[in-house]
Amino acid sequence: MLEWLKAFYEAKDPSKVPYVQVILNKYQGRQDDLKRMLVTKYGSLAPESSSDDSSEDDEDVEPPRVNEDSTSSSKNSTPNVNVHSKDDSDTPHTKEAFKGSPNTIAWVLCKTILTSSTVVGTFGQLWRQFGPSTPSRLCSLKCIWVSHKHADHHCGLLRVLLERHRAFAHSRMPVAPIVIIAPDAVLAYVARWQAAWLTGVSMVSCTDFNHPQHALRPMVLHLTGFLNMWSVPVHHCHDSYGLVLVTRAGMKLVYSGDTRPCDRLIHEGFRPHVLIHEATFEDSMHDDAIRKKHSTVGEALNVGRRMQAHLVLLTHFSQRYPKLPPRQATGGEGSCGFAFDGMQVILDAPDPDPYHPQYLQPSLPPPGSVHSRDSIEVTLASFMSAVRNEATAAIASPPSP
Repeated sequence: MLEWLKAFYEAKDPSKVPYVQVILNKYQGRQDDLKRMLVTKYGSLAPESSSDDSSEDDEDVEPPRVNEDSTSSSKNSTPNVNVHSKDDSDTPHTKEAFKGSPNTIAWVLCKTILTSSTVVGTFGQLWRQFGPSTPSRLCSLKCIWVSHKHADHHCGLLRVLLERHRAFAHSRMPVAPIVIIAPDAVLAYVARWQAAWLTGVSMVSCTDFNHPQHALRPMVLHLTGFLNMWSVPVHHCHDSYGLVLVTRAGMKLVYSGDTRPCDRLIHEGFRPHVLIHEATFEDSMHDDAIRKKHSTVGEALNVGRRMQAHLVLLTHFSQRYPKLPPRQATGGEGSCGFAFDGMQVILDAPDPDPYHPQYLQPSLPPPGSVHSRDSIEVTLASFMSAVRNEATAAIASPPSP
């Protein structure tokens, strides 16, 4: 804590560095109060001046706490964790993505694989979406993919693993294997937890999993039912990735993660059925997007045009967007839309439309569509107020061509 606080003040307020030990003595045994004070005064626990994600590496902070009843029985046990990474020395750290406004939280569930745009709050969103069937959904989860090490993209990962373990314990079934594919820093973070609920968890870095001969690769493809999947390095912080998924029916799904427009992602994800791309900033904030290594709405749509995506879904936006944008083309026959709570897109639908009424009723999907043989259910969740009402209004009064 001493080194972290010293580094924090060196970045935020160098005049306080000589008094670090005094401050720690004052807040001895009250670290939560200390952190609340820092957030109130400086707006973020990130040890740099930017309040958004940036390309700079962050300083170490303590891992988040979990309930004592979930870990007390296993603190002295050795987890059954198979770590496949080159360097476990780097650990992820706490960030605040948007100072003063809630960050969009989005995740993508493709039946057996969970890919995180932001894993914060993922379990809560799963429960709101699927209700009592959530435990069975978690039991069927075979793989979790994380794009980069910023805390708003992985802090909910441990909760998902814990609740999955509880679901198996409640059903009295043996814990099925699950693979976490993530940057080395995230893997090192997860491996630090001496917990029984990490039983059956194998881990591999995004880079290592791309190797065709990696031992976990055929198992993941078999368990998830995908024909192929690979990570693509993108332009954000160190060790950041996008993801390309190909179904056995030949459908392609591309997820950008956090990134500036990336030529390599465009090349490797060319002509996807669905492109899920971040759109953190509106077009008037282009300079901020460059500085913080994010994309604007216009840039994300341009990526969709260059990639010749059939459908572009924009995500990772904040409440600075009070209304849905009008439906607009991405070039060719493609269309685009903003992701909203509980959106469902069926990849083999003849003309997937993000504003179609069937996607405004996530609890009542079209009969048979979720379980059809060549369908992949893509569920996106975001904490964006009034989106569903705006989308309903868009259906009632569709924009003119």
